[in-house]
Amino acid sequence: MTKSEIVPESNLVDVARFERVYRETAAIVQRSLRHLLPASAVEDAAQDVYLTVARRLDEFEERSKISTWVYGIVLRVASDHRRSARRGERRQAAIAAEPPPSNRSPESYAERTSRMRLLHRALDAMSDELREVFVLAEIEQLPGPQIASLLGLNPNTMHSRLRAARNEFNVLMRRERARAKSC
Repeated sequence: MTKSEIVPESNLVDVARFERVYRETAAIVQRSLRHLLPASAVEDAAQDVYLTVARRLDEFEERSKISTWVYGIVLRVASDHRRSARRGERRQAAIAAEPPPSNRSPESYAERTSRMRLLHRALDAMSDELREVFVLAEIEQLPGPQIASLLGLNPNTMHSRLRAARNEFNVLMRRERARAKSC
C-alpha cells in the first residue's frame, strides 16, 4: 500500500502533513495490524487507519506523540475489523445451521420464510451490543459465562445486556407483527 492510494483527493487534507505522519507511522501500523488481525485483513485495515488519520488529522492537538495517536486509531480499526469478522462468522454459522429444505408444502415454506424475515428485521433494528448478546443466548443457546467470555464482558454486564436485549426484542417483534398485519 502506498500513501497515494490513501490520501483522498481533497483540499481539506494537508497532504504534506499527512505524508509526514504516514512516513513516521507506516511501519508501526503495519506491524501492529499484523499482530492484531489475520493476514487477509491487514491491508484493508491499514487503509482504514490512514483514511481515519486523513479525516481527523486536523483534530490532532499534539498533546501526545503522533505515533501514540495513530496507534489509538489502529486499535479501534482492528477492533472494528475483528467485530465485523465475528459478525460474518456468526451469520455463516447460522446459515450453515439451518436445516436443509424438506418436502414441506409451499404454505409452510412461505410461513417459515415470513417468520425468518420478521426475526431478521427485529434483529437488524437492535443495537450491535444487544443483538450480539441476544443471538448468542437465545439463538445459539450459549451459557452466560461463555457469552461473557466471548464478548469480553463482566458477567453482570452480560446479564444486564441480555435483559435489555430480550425486552427490546419483544418490543420490536410486537411492532413488526403489527406492521405485518396492517400491510
